[in-house]
Amino acid sequence: HDLNQDGCDSTTTLTLKVNPVYNQHVTLTICETALPYTWNDITYPVNTEGGNYEHTYSTQTAAGCDSIINLHLTISNQYVTPLTQDICEGESITFANQTLSQSGIYYDTLQASNHCDSIVMLTLTVHELHTTTLEADICLGESYTSYDFNVTPENIGLNSYQRVVQTEFGCDSTIILNLNVNPVYYTEN
Repeated sequence: HDLNQDGCDSTTTLTLKVNPVYNQHVTLTICETALPYTWNDITYPVNTEGGNYEHTYSTQTAAGCDSIINLHLTISNQYVTPLTQDICEGESITFANQTLSQSGIYYDTLQASNHCDSIVMLTLTVHELHTTTLEADICLGESYTSYDFNVTPENIGLNSYQRVVQTEFGCDSTIILNLNVNPVYYTEN
């Protein structure tokens, strides 16, 4: 009750508007490739480890009330899967929808279950095919048994033989033997 200037009762009506206090919870998941990432003036640098981070950000609403925002940030790691492959010269493989036949490092980007990039890194080594040529002389009737050859030629002159062996990577290595067979002369005493 209030009295007015004439001493009479007066009624004062107060209209009070109560503005809400905001308390929000924000959940974000980002990939580490999205770093640096800034949220409400908080910057997560490039080298931020994958994991969960929680921050509370306090500010005021337009009406001057407190506002609290809680961030629950998950940084998902990028996965890199290294692969190595050895092939022989003249062979090729298919990787990332490409046909590859040269040594090098190749990449394929896939999406992992965490919706971040998953990188497959292929190191491809192409091994050369080797050809080795051996030259030797023997006499007719003799055998040549070096370098895993075991031959006894029946013809005089140049005789060629070939062996194919596999290297430790399964590639063919060819050994060519050019064997010169000299005649044997007999003299009677």
